[in-house]
Amino acid sequence: MRRILAARIGPRRDEGMALIMVIGVSMVLALLAISAVSYAIGSQRKARGDQDWNAAMAAAYAAVEEYQSRLANDPGYFVYGNPAATFAPTSVLNLPTGASANPAFGLGASGSWANIAGSGGAAQFRYEVDNSKYYASGTLRLRATGRAGGETRSLVADLRQRGFIDFLYFTNYEIIDPVISGATGTCEIYRYAGRNTASPPTGCGAINFRTGDVIDGPLHTNDAFQIDGSPTFKGWTTTSYNPTSGLNYFGTGTPSFPAMPAGKPVYEPILAMPATNTELKKETRPDLPLDVPRPGCLYTGPTSIVLKANGKMQVRSPWTKWTSPISGVNNSGCGTPGATGLGSSTGQEINAPDNNVVYVQNVPSLSTDANYWAPGATGTPVCLAESHAPTGTNVRNAAGNPVGYPATGEYIANASVYGCRSGDLFVEGVVNAKATLAAENYIYITNDIVYDNSEDDILGLVGQNAVWVWKPEKQTVSSATTLTNQTSAQRTSLEAIGYTCVPSGTRFNCTGRTFTPSGDELVADTHRRIDAAILSVAHTFMVQNYDRGDPRGTLTVNGAIAQKFRGTVGTGSGATVSTGYLKDYKYDKRFSYVAPPKFLSPTSTTYGVNVWVEIAPVFGADGTYR
Repeated sequence: MRRILAARIGPRRDEGMALIMVIGVSMVLALLAISAVSYAIGSQRKARGDQDWNAAMAAAYAAVEEYQSRLANDPGYFVYGNPAATFAPTSVLNLPTGASANPAFGLGASGSWANIAGSGGAAQFRYEVDNSKYYASGTLRLRATGRAGGETRSLVADLRQRGFIDFLYFTNYEIIDPVISGATGTCEIYRYAGRNTASPPTGCGAINFRTGDVIDGPLHTNDAFQIDGSPTFKGWTTTSYNPTSGLNYFGTGTPSFPAMPAGKPVYEPILAMPATNTELKKETRPDLPLDVPRPGCLYTGPTSIVLKANGKMQVRSPWTKWTSPISGVNNSGCGTPGATGLGSSTGQEINAPDNNVVYVQNVPSLSTDANYWAPGATGTPVCLAESHAPTGTNVRNAAGNPVGYPATGEYIANASVYGCRSGDLFVEGVVNAKATLAAENYIYITNDIVYDNSEDDILGLVGQNAVWVWKPEKQTVSSATTLTNQTSAQRTSLEAIGYTCVPSGTRFNCTGRTFTPSGDELVADTHRRIDAAILSVAHTFMVQNYDRGDPRGTLTVNGAIAQKFRGTVGTGSGATVSTGYLKDYKYDKRFSYVAPPKFLSPTSTTYGVNVWVEIAPVFGADGTYR
């Protein structure tokens, strides 16, 4: 029996161990398979999460670009935003309504999001606007949040308009102002569009960049450069002349463009200049609280301003009745009109503008205007009269204004200057403020204008017409002469300008003095420094009587210059000056990211991004603030 059993079972072997091993290996393989599946699912989820993460940031960037496009289409769009947003509680914002409603201004779980085009609603964005610094520096801040899947990401961008102060030197036409040159042809046409370059008056002439000229900053011309010799352009240099081949400037020589990769200017589209600077006058209106939350100061007629290092300014403005365009309203901090304040012989000391605008307008001709003066009205300011009196020292060859111009002994070659009722600004001093000063007519820079603190202070000067560096010419006064046999009408005209007339039979003999230009300066100072962004909307920035007298040293401009026509500051050859000034223009690099308050911009422009910073997500995927 045992043998039979033993024969059935046989001897002991390892078949059981093999079975166990098979089962173990199968379990390991099963675990590996499960792990592989789990890893694949996890990787898929991670890949999807990474995709959503990246898509959310792309949506945030798209939000900034979409807002930039809205600003490009409507430069006033900065007033819109959601006032309930937490980003900028001090901003003054309004929600656009109706067809203009913007879903990107949504807030909260039930608030709207804007869809990324082509995403089918899978990628969306929101943004919040901070315009609290726009009026002071021209800068907008945008907090944008993108959403994709269950992910959100946020960034903050600082935006500023591309404008005239992006350049040390900006010119619309590379010619002397036709009003100065006497050109009679059609000169408001670009050189590359066929402008006549013959000498005035038959042509419009040309101004060269010459050997010795050094432009130490960015430069743009809507026109084409005329080169003579080897001037140096140290900064980024652009032109709106875009030929299909060859050089994109005219003339001969070897100009140097060390900052340009190809060794020559690059093309940029035309930056269109505004027709007027009246947009700045709007900034003095107290009746537009949404558009103008902090009105600046409006002064009327010739106005002198001396800026002071203590943050004050001395303002003399005899024609001003109200410091706003509204009768009965004086804007805060702008002084007291009348004979004991702004209209006194010394004017009134007030605080310089705090991130604001001063605008000097012509004396209005409309009787409905708040600052209108009826003929012969009581208190009418007294303007300097032309005087050819035979004796005395208070004589002049042309009439002037009530704030002291022309200066005693100054010869006036152009009767249009120093108008009695013109919106002229006469300015000098030490700037301890952030301000833009504008004039409906001329601006005269009567002495140095320098910053008290070159990091904090900032100034804009915007003239509708020319911005002049004041350089008066001395008059030569003749001995008294007598004009005989004058009619009664002639006698009346001569006595009106200071002649003394006596009867001679039925006629009159009238005695007075005449004047001629001396060719010498009235004020014998040297050098001039101007710290400011300067813009002449319709004419030019130049030195008065630049071709008269002796060399005056160096004209230093620390800032930016923009003008319709090129201006002249002196005569000479290369670095040798015969009359006027030698130029020393340097770009204020702060203007690449900050602007003087409410400084004028091109009529069509874009907003560039100065700073991008990613921050922690502002909204959760459900739309609520985190």
